[in-house]
Order: sequence, then C-alpha cells, then structure tokens
Amino acid sequence: MGASWHCSWIRGGEVWNSLPDAAGYATPIVIESSGKKQLVCWSPTNIHGVDPTNGSHLWRVPFDVHYGTSISTPIFHKQIVLVSSYYDGSKAIRLGQQVTEAEVIWEDRRNLRGVMAQSLYRDEHAYLLDKRHGLTCFQLLTGKKIWDDENELTPKGRNPQATMIWLGDEDRVIALNADGELILARLNPSGYQEQSRTNIIGEIWSHPAYAGDRVYARSDHELVCVSLIEGSTVETYFA
Repeated sequence: MGASWHCSWIRGGEVWNSLPDAAGYATPIVIESSGKKQLVCWSPTNIHGVDPTNGSHLWRVPFDVHYGTSISTPIFHKQIVLVSSYYDGSKAIRLGQQVTEAEVIWEDRRNLRGVMAQSLYRDEHAYLLDKRHGLTCFQLLTGKKIWDDENELTPKGRNPQATMIWLGDEDRVIALNADGELILARLNPSGYQEQSRTNIIGEIWSHPAYAGDRVYARSDHELVCVSLIEGSTVETYFA
C-alpha cells in the first residue's frame, strides 16, 4: 500500500506531500549539496531527493530491497549518499552540481549488508555492521573493504545489532550491542581496538539516549539509567 511523505507544522495543516512509494523504516535526512538543502528519503524501492521547502522531486535511484528492509538511516559525506540493506547490500550515490544530478558510483552485495545500525564516517572511511562479518571498515569513495572485526563488537546471529556514535572529533566510539554491553572502542583504518566493555541491560535492539554523563537504555522488560562515571550506580526501572 502506497504512502506519501508528509510535511506539516506543529500547528496548522499540511504543507506538502510527495512520493508515491510505500513507506519504509529509514529516517529521512536533510543534507546540503551544492549550496542547496535536500531531503533524502529511502523507501523499499527507491532512494529519492526531495526539495524540503515544497516537496518537489529532484532525483531518484532505484533500489528494490527484499522484505522492505530499507531500515538504517542513510549518511551523506563528500557528496555521497550511502544506504545499506540487510539482504541487498549497499549503494553509494554521488550528487552532482545540479540538484537533479545523482549517479551510483559503486554497490556491494557481498561485504556491506547492514541491518538497522546507521553507518559511521570519518576521514574518508565508513564503518558498517555487516550481517555476516560484523563491524566492517571500508573506503566511502570506492567501497573497498579494509577490515572486519570478526563479530567482536556484537555477537554473530541472524540479525546482528549494535548502535554506535562517535565521541567528539577523535576516533573513539561508544556502542551498545545486542547483549546489552556498553563498549568503548577506537575505530580507524588500522582496525578495531576495544578499550572497555560492561553489561548494563539484557538483550536489546533499541537505540539508547545519551545526555551529559548518563546513558538511558530500554529493552522489552526494563529501562535503565547508567552513569558513565566509574564507580557510579545503575538505576533500573521495570516495565
């Protein structure tokens, strides 16, 4: 069943709607390309560029993924939009000088098959949680694989999951894996270097929230608030 992308103010009526595609899971992102803003939307059948002011369609790249698995949020760096699907791999799309210009520069259906976690980017390289090989480093411009962590960050399984965010401008990340382990690690082209790991909750797929020196995580059974300061206690709230 088709579903349009809608835009509306907090108060008032609809401003515009756009696109005939069925709705997917991926969150649209606002980017700036060649000095103009675009809304990048990834549906189960296409990647689209849309004018966020009026909903007018700018470009489309077909990407028909199995079982509607357009899940992970796209990223945009160096004029390249990257999307990755569990079954159908990744596509890298370079945007041109004109807002209507978009071309696929590479795709990978073997090594770069992400599930839910958004990829990370830093210093010409991207980091993606592949369904078979685990955390994988590759060149964003070419798609060339540099290394994988052999499923060290999170357990190998049917649907491997971990959420990752950068800590500041360095190469450190904080991650929460599917076993509820909070991990501090360094990611760079030389490899995965884990610095600490501690369990804060049970099995979890949802994305945690970070505020100040605390992390908030929710599973199907409990909500926890954990201080990132060594020696602090964990507050647990049961559903």
